[in-house]
Amino acid sequence: YYCDDNLWTNTTCTQGRYVPPQCVGNPDCQEIYHAYPKWDKGRFEALIKNTGLNFTVAYVSPAGVVAEVANRTKHKEPIMFYWWYPDPLPASLDAEAVAFKANTAECEARHHAAGGDPTLSQYDCGYPVALLRKMARRADVARSRDFSFFFDSIQFGTSDINAMLKAHVASGGGKQAYNVSCDWVKDNFATWKEWTRPFVNTTAAGNTTAAPPIIVERLVTTTTTSGDGSASAAIGGGVAA
Repeated sequence: YYCDDNLWTNTTCTQGRYVPPQCVGNPDCQEIYHAYPKWDKGRFEALIKNTGLNFTVAYVSPAGVVAEVANRTKHKEPIMFYWWYPDPLPASLDAEAVAFKANTAECEARHHAAGGDPTLSQYDCGYPVALLRKMARRADVARSRDFSFFFDSIQFGTSDINAMLKAHVASGGGKQAYNVSCDWVKDNFATWKEWTRPFVNTTAAGNTTAAPPIIVERLVTTTTTSGDGSASAAIGGGVAA
């Protein structure tokens, strides 16, 4: 089993499962599927114990979680599982995170004081938020004010990210990353236009030039049929700046 490695001092596993006190001999307890106990060592197990949820935690590896989710979904059965978001797995299911009380420094301290052992931990709050970070080479940011402004401005909300993930093949959609991102750019001109600015650049000779305006062309194809049955196609472009 995945948890037979003496990970905790005061807590043990039973047949590959963490069983909180409220589930010992309790036939009403259900299972939550988890990958490995070393993920967020003891935090998730302590949260289950200290909030009194009637769930045991079954460790089945990452691939096992994905397989179990797929099987339960196929048979329209409910399932609880440990994962993170944004990610293609919860995006493909429209899964909802279970809400716990807000994370605090005091709650974190109670967990760390127990050394990650669920039996000793008094952790009973939601997980801390891990921010997605945007990254760029310092030299590129320093070289171009246009790019620097774009880098500082660009941001994606959870709804945007989940929509793109759902469209990707990894979530059961039919598109690759290039197509997903291209569609977002075409459909959200008003959003990303605000991330760009036509700065005035000064050349070494002292001349100034302004960056060209942003132009997005949307092509529309129409087909007409003549009297002899032949068809012809015409392409028209709409321009927004």
